[in-house]
Amino acid sequence: MRLGSLGEWLVIIVPLACILLVILGIAGVVALPFSPGPAAIATDSIGGGNLTQESLDHPEQFHQAIGNWQYTLTAKYRYTIQAKVVAIRHYADTGFEQIVPIDFAVAYGEVISPEYFPYFSFSINDRKLQTTVTYPEYITMLPDDYWFSHTSNNHLVLPTPEIRRAAENISAGDCITARGYLVDISGFHDPSVIYSLKTSTSRFDEYPGGCEVVLVESLQKSSC
Repeated sequence: MRLGSLGEWLVIIVPLACILLVILGIAGVVALPFSPGPAAIATDSIGGGNLTQESLDHPEQFHQAIGNWQYTLTAKYRYTIQAKVVAIRHYADTGFEQIVPIDFAVAYGEVISPEYFPYFSFSINDRKLQTTVTYPEYITMLPDDYWFSHTSNNHLVLPTPEIRRAAENISAGDCITARGYLVDISGFHDPSVIYSLKTSTSRFDEYPGGCEVVLVESLQKSSC
């Protein structure tokens, strides 16, 4: 049979081309287009593994007096984290920020695996976590959104002398398990002097609102 028109040729060629693409795709020769579904999209997980953040049925309030300051801490989430402490900063503030005398910068997940951890450096400057990543050319980098969501700066509220001593016994490089609450803090010295600090409840927000403010119930060294 003689095919004398373009339309007649397309009737035969197009189906053959489709069959060929399917065969090559199965063999791994051609990468067919792929649109990620919901499971492939990064989400802000708040449970499982190294970090658990659980909503309370209703907000709980705690009160603490330090010197002439009165603080109210409002919790909406319980919080547990198992992580490596990668930087520590102590503060000798005797003013409004004495309610949070220490910051622990922590990392967990693949960030602290031997394959990747040596290429990270961490420091805390003015209550802000600074992270530097330097990979050799032959290393496949962790995605930025992954390591960003698996590192954080935790402002610690230490309500008892025992918990304070436990915190002071932690060094950078130690692995810890900390349990408590994520809290928003309001404080006052007199009606004209008011202090406010809100906690992060996401793993993807940034300074100045990206730090977790943790009322610590228990703190101990652990493995990670």
